[in-house]
Amino acid sequence: MKKVIICEGKHDGVLIEQLLKKIGFSHKEIYLFNQNKVSMQRKKRAETDILGRFISKKNPYKILIKLEGGKHSAIKIFSSNMSYCIENIDLLVLMIDLETGNAEEKIEDLKNVLKTLRKPTPITLNFEGKKDIEHLHHFSASVNIEKTGEFIGKFEVIFFKSSLEQSCGINKDKTTTDEERKDKIDKFLKDSERINFFSKIIK
Repeated sequence: MKKVIICEGKHDGVLIEQLLKKIGFSHKEIYLFNQNKVSMQRKKRAETDILGRFISKKNPYKILIKLEGGKHSAIKIFSSNMSYCIENIDLLVLMIDLETGNAEEKIEDLKNVLKTLRKPTPITLNFEGKKDIEHLHHFSASVNIEKTGEFIGKFEVIFFKSSLEQSCGINKDKTTTDEERKDKIDKFLKDSERINFFSKIIK
């Protein structure tokens, strides 16, 4: 089964990698793609290339984690690739921070972006709230062709109610080392309810 998780930045990558190992995935099954490490000249082509290679039956990886360099980029790239992904893979997840907004407002924003990029074939998006725990929301979305009602596929959305960094107690200042940040993320994932929350979506 092929799974793609699109998120904001490096802390998301650390959290997802640690989480996957905790729920039974091997590092040999996980591929981490960091948009910030790709040159400006290669960025646009890199998106198409990485998804194409990952989806190939010859590719040994089961999970692709895509770090997009911020919330705006994550939403844009997710929206651009949503249809292609849900038609070719088993699971598509978007994980972003809410920060100052709320889940319902962000869902409406996401709907507007997705519908704009789906022209000239309008779609309908139906979001269902699945789980709400401290720090985290989970929504599941079904995608249908607006005119015919034909079901295209589905995807999952995970929101940090504030931000991953705030939930894990990570300071963004330069005095905090990468090792300290990893330790804080690991501590956040020691909670069984949080592990269960992510596991039900991803595993």
